[in-house]
Amino acid sequence: MSHGSGHPTGYEKKDINVRKVVLYTFISVFLVILSIVLVNEWFLKTKEEIYQEMVLKPKNQELIDIRAREDSLLNSYGKNDSTETYRIPIDSAIAITVRENGSGSSK
Repeated sequence: MSHGSGHPTGYEKKDINVRKVVLYTFISVFLVILSIVLVNEWFLKTKEEIYQEMVLKPKNQELIDIRAREDSLLNSYGKNDSTETYRIPIDSAIAITVRENGSGSSK
């Protein structure tokens, strides 16, 4: 009654190595957990990079131009032709206002 398995009685008579099975199980579980943690960290890093690139980084040229114009208006002397008023730099206007309010004179 030979079954071709190499064993004359048809089954293996020695026990499995429990230490190796437990060791391989712990190694496998550790590798799975490590893989999950690494993939999660990669996902979070990639998500932050995409957010930085798509939301925080883009600069609209029109917005840059508007801000530059506003800065030049706030920090320069000039005359408004339509209302015939003069413009002085904001720092000078603040200094004048503080000086006038500090001395008690107001117009």
